[in-house]
Amino acid sequence: MGVGSPMTVGKFLCHLEDPTQIAFMRIYYQIPITRTEDANLATLAQQIQPHEVCGELEAFRLLMSQGCSSVPRFLGYCEKTQGEHDLVPGGYVKYLVWEKVPGEPLTEEFFWSLDPLVREDIRAKFRVAFESVYANPRWQVDKTLIQLTGRCCVAV
Repeated sequence: MGVGSPMTVGKFLCHLEDPTQIAFMRIYYQIPITRTEDANLATLAQQIQPHEVCGELEAFRLLMSQGCSSVPRFLGYCEKTQGEHDLVPGGYVKYLVWEKVPGEPLTEEFFWSLDPLVREDIRAKFRVAFESVYANPRWQVDKTLIQLTGRCCVAV
């Protein structure tokens, strides 16, 4: 249908060798098309997608190459092929790791639980930051990049 392969995505809080170095790891794992989970290997092999560039990885690379200091530090990326006993033999598994910055994620639930004045203050700060980045031709920001990196944190 032209929308890419089915996948499951997990985000995990982890640490590097030093337990004080907290990071996030996101895993993208290709899964079989619905109702083909028990299909033979030949059918599952037809579902293998060519390796595509991970949009999140490209966003991190672009922002870091431009010296952007308002995104977490990118720590690593790995792409593997599923083994013969996995859900889609030959399918992809992608891992991205980035540092966890101080603060609390600004989830929809968290945002709407805040006092209206606090929410308006957050909106105002976001507008200022967005307009300064968007107005700076050095960043060459486009809608795709904003969608890829549109995660926000607010210090508590």
